[in-house]
Amino acid sequence: MDLELSEDQRSLKALVADFGRDWATSSDPAGQTSPDAWRRLAGLGVFELADVEVGTGGIVEQVIVAEELGRVLLGAQYAFTASYVVPLLSLATDGEIAPVILGNRRVSFAGSGRRVVSAGCDLSGEWDLVPGFEPTDAYLLVEDVGAVARIWLAAADDSGVSAEPLHDLDLGSTTVNLRFCQTPSWLVAEVPREQLVSSHQRARLLIAAELIGVAEAAIRAAAEYAKVRVAFGKPIGSYQGVSHPLAGSLAQLEGVRSLLYLTACHLEADTTDAAMLSLAVKARAGAVAVEATGRALHTFGGIGFTWEHPIHRYHRRAIAANATAGSSFELGHQLGLEALACLTR
Repeated sequence: MDLELSEDQRSLKALVADFGRDWATSSDPAGQTSPDAWRRLAGLGVFELADVEVGTGGIVEQVIVAEELGRVLLGAQYAFTASYVVPLLSLATDGEIAPVILGNRRVSFAGSGRRVVSAGCDLSGEWDLVPGFEPTDAYLLVEDVGAVARIWLAAADDSGVSAEPLHDLDLGSTTVNLRFCQTPSWLVAEVPREQLVSSHQRARLLIAAELIGVAEAAIRAAAEYAKVRVAFGKPIGSYQGVSHPLAGSLAQLEGVRSLLYLTACHLEADTTDAAMLSLAVKARAGAVAVEATGRALHTFGGIGFTWEHPIHRYHRRAIAANATAGSSFELGHQLGLEALACLTR
């Protein structure tokens, strides 16, 4: 299996990296993704990669995008848009997908697995801890009813929608508790349950890719700081107590990155190992990223803990992303149960 990036993939990586650098220098201090920035990101064609009907790209390309966006803390909504919103809406027949791919409509994924209480096309129910945009245009809800999954779409500005914002650990995303009370909605598609399972696996993979980008950016920033911060007459990077933990984190990240691209290839080929690998890479990436960003934060010393310095945002993002779509502990436990089941069959 060849894990080397092709010339087109390297070009995509450079394109998204350039966008990220431009966005980082012009973004608001809280790191929220503005509608204009989201349209410019869509203009790169990154959402077309996830359109299952068009099929212009693969999962490896989406991993590249997620990792590069993670470096500038811009990946909070990309994983859900590329894993759920675009693939599921692309299966609809009424043209709902075009505005999303163009970035003109921002759709937040409200979650799956909950039974939707509906009277005709009026929804009622509660969805807690929904990560979304600020502002958002619509909510995508997935009702898992066994062999099929029903895809519902509800306008965010309807009077029947109540979104209670929560205090986020991650400054670059917005989390809300949603309440629907006889909210007009559209049943845009019914898809095989296997498509929903595929979206779950892809979400774990893309969040893992984002975590790697977040962690590597933090470690490299800490390494640069360690070269110029002088203590006791020498740069602090010359002390093994500072340099060795940073080097160790970078080595761990390289191992997780290899697992990441291996998992992407298995998901793309739809192998029997894809499900287990998606659990493993998300669990490992979350644990390594939280530890790595914590080390980076401590390398900066007191200034790293101040509100003015951006390094704390990387640690916040790593913790929040680790808890999304299953924490490293939860997925590790699930992975162990799956392995035990394989041994007892």
